[in-house]
Amino acid sequence: MQRGTVSQLGMEKPTISILGCGYLGLPVAQALVAKGWRVRGSTTTKQRLISLVEAGIEPYLLRLTPRVEGPALDDFFRSEQLFINFPPGRRRPDVEAFLSAAIKALIARMTGVRFVVFASSTSVYAAEQATEREATAPSTASGRALLDAEAQLARCQDFSTTILRFGGLYGYARQPGRFAHARTNGAARVNLVHRDDAVAVTVRVLEESVRNEVFNVVADRHPTKDAFYRQAAAWLGQPAPVLHHDPTLPVRRISNARLKRRLGYHFLHPDPMVRAP
Repeated sequence: MQRGTVSQLGMEKPTISILGCGYLGLPVAQALVAKGWRVRGSTTTKQRLISLVEAGIEPYLLRLTPRVEGPALDDFFRSEQLFINFPPGRRRPDVEAFLSAAIKALIARMTGVRFVVFASSTSVYAAEQATEREATAPSTASGRALLDAEAQLARCQDFSTTILRFGGLYGYARQPGRFAHARTNGAARVNLVHRDDAVAVTVRVLEESVRNEVFNVVADRHPTKDAFYRQAAAWLGQPAPVLHHDPTLPVRRISNARLKRRLGYHFLHPDPMVRAP
């Protein structure tokens, strides 16, 4: 017997709240709306509320200060599923204390939430680490802040948590030809993921309710930074960047093997050296 659709079975639409409808959160929200989900989305600026409405998203003005502030917060957190997607503020001198307090404040609000997907980063790994099962030892304050946030969410018994450790996001408004600088080690490897793949993986995890997992979300190939940034600059018609080269430093290639095995996922943009939108 064929499965009926949500409307055929008379069931309510799946509902999700997306904390942070920016570069990644907005296209995730749009993809879910297109699939018939009811999506509540937050932004920190009043000017963006209209654009959320136009995309079929229920708009909420929400800020982390690190307290959770904004109108109608009870409504926003009424969804059973929550995608937490906001930058840790790596340039903040107090990023570790700020993010820790913000996650605590969010958890206190999430009384009806049963499934959380948390957008983390491969910055939680030390330079020589590559897989989800390895011990993490971040070298940056933002990496330590994200690792602490992951741990706080994973410890909670009131909801399930899946953590997506994204590589460097690129595509569309983020053209990596502008990323390189003189301090970049050209001998190192890139660990990137195109936004199309980041969106597709997030939607897959939510649709299939893949709970209590940790996945690295990075492209298959890891060209050297020298080769990649030269190519990326050429795409923009810019001069090749001048990078330093230190082959003695650890070379990290983040593995996506667990994600591909568990989800059967095939990357839309597996090679960053192939031009993509």
